[in-house]
Amino acid sequence: MLPGRLNIFFRFIAFWTKICKGIFCVLVIRINIMHAFKTSRTAKINNKSDLVSISIIGMGAMGKGLFYQSHLTPGILCLAIADINIERAISCAKWLKRDYNIVRNREEAEAATGKGILAVCEDGNIIAGCSGIDAVVDASSSIIEAAIFCETALNNH
Repeated sequence: MLPGRLNIFFRFIAFWTKICKGIFCVLVIRINIMHAFKTSRTAKINNKSDLVSISIIGMGAMGKGLFYQSHLTPGILCLAIADINIERAISCAKWLKRDYNIVRNREEAEAATGKGILAVCEDGNIIAGCSGIDAVVDASSSIIEAAIFCETALNNH
């Protein structure tokens, strides 16, 4: 037999070992359940019918950041971008390696977005009125033109 204090110490260690094993098992089970939930939720979000399609007007620093974030966020798909300087919009499309079509009117834009191809144009009003776009994001610095884009989007959705 072990002396009294040593015996108590070993029983104390055995008790905490059992507690730690129990906590570890609970955590492993919880992590597995959370992973299964997250995986099924991500799969549901990535379902094509559940995608939220957006267009972004203005591809400066804010617009480029929003375009990048839409590329990263599950469930969000940017289908159209516009900038007064079309080269800036094209460079954003190339930066994220997106297939794109340069469009000159609403019909061309709707044809491109209908195929899932990024529509790129100079006039934000073209993509503001496109059907099939769930949300129009204005990242331009022009207050008056932003009001026109919003009016076009509201009148066509």
